[in-house]
Amino acid sequence: MRPYQRLLASIVLFVGAWFCLLCAAVQLPINSQDPLDTEGLSIVVILTVALQGIGFASIVLTSVGVLISRIINPKSLSIRRTIFWMSNFLLLLSSLLGLLVIGSFVLDTILSIAGASLYLGVIILVLSATPKRIADKK
Repeated sequence: MRPYQRLLASIVLFVGAWFCLLCAAVQLPINSQDPLDTEGLSIVVILTVALQGIGFASIVLTSVGVLISRIINPKSLSIRRTIFWMSNFLLLLSSLLGLLVIGSFVLDTILSIAGASLYLGVIILVLSATPKRIADKK
């Protein structure tokens, strides 16, 4: 798989993981100490919506980074890695935040385990897409 294909696959996995987290978060009671309390939103839902906003920005930034890398196609490894990390750092951080939310609040459902697996897949795909040295074709 080419690096840009890994990044596009990581975007798809990120969206799937977010939906798993959202479905798992909606099932939680608002106040775990008082089940009759039904006003407001639980902290998990608030964090999931915040993760959606951060995730949308990271998806846009990753997509722009893939386009810039494909259009410019720099030969220097340091420039390629700089473009890569500037465009994918937010996707890694938001995946780690998703893992933190799942691990802290909703790790007891099948959907949350699937979401955690997908977030781990995002992290692995992004790290495996890191630019490497290429041999000169002469």
